[in-house]
Amino acid sequence: MRIKMFFVILIGVLACTQTVFAAGTRGFQVEQKTSTISQPSAVTVFAEELSSLRKKIIAACAQFQAGRPRESREQLLAEIDAIIAGWQAITAAYQGTPPSEYAHDPSWQGYFAEALDNFELMRAKAEQGNYKRATQFCGMNCGLFVTMNQVNGIDRFSDRMFLLRKQAKTATDMALANNRNGAMMALKQADGLLVNLLAAGHPPGMDPEAFQADLKRLEKAYQAFAASLRTEGKDAIVPAFKEFLKIFGEIYLRVI
Repeated sequence: MRIKMFFVILIGVLACTQTVFAAGTRGFQVEQKTSTISQPSAVTVFAEELSSLRKKIIAACAQFQAGRPRESREQLLAEIDAIIAGWQAITAAYQGTPPSEYAHDPSWQGYFAEALDNFELMRAKAEQGNYKRATQFCGMNCGLFVTMNQVNGIDRFSDRMFLLRKQAKTATDMALANNRNGAMMALKQADGLLVNLLAAGHPPGMDPEAFQADLKRLEKAYQAFAASLRTEGKDAIVPAFKEFLKIFGEIYLRVI
């Protein structure tokens, strides 16, 4: 049962990072950094609470991506209601009293309203059985949480992963649309994001040796994908990207 649930959640990881989100592109240019990831102690509790909720979001998103609930629509809606309740609890705790690292962000309160809107729209689409559209609202909040950290200078390994995945997806979409020049430009940006990722220190709580092994697997899968995009046809790009997503999802689930 645990193995089955792992794969259900893993599918959700991939689904949650699939859409190119407006939330992650509000005119904010991501700089390439080679510094070690900072882990501000003042936001630890907030980060842990949000991480716990995001795992539940990923589990719901996995069911959207599969096109069916794990057991029944009622069960899925109950899970979404629990997510909304969890977000409302986080809102009550932090919207009016942000952790110090977020205290000067004029958009802070707006993030909470935006995320709640997305969750409610996600629920409405799930209730209609429109799981493809529900996945998109799920993904919007994944991008929103990354943007929230970016704006406030909070640099997390999972956020760097998200940005790499997003850019690799953009490059793939461009290649499949025969936009060769655009795909190469997007891939060059993804290459920089990979360098940025590999320069990061290991997240707290992860074994350094296991973490380095994960990085090597991720880099190998990415380089195989990038090589296929540069030199191969469409038939080779899609399998290489899927293999990259598989490795990405396994690691993302451990570090989020």
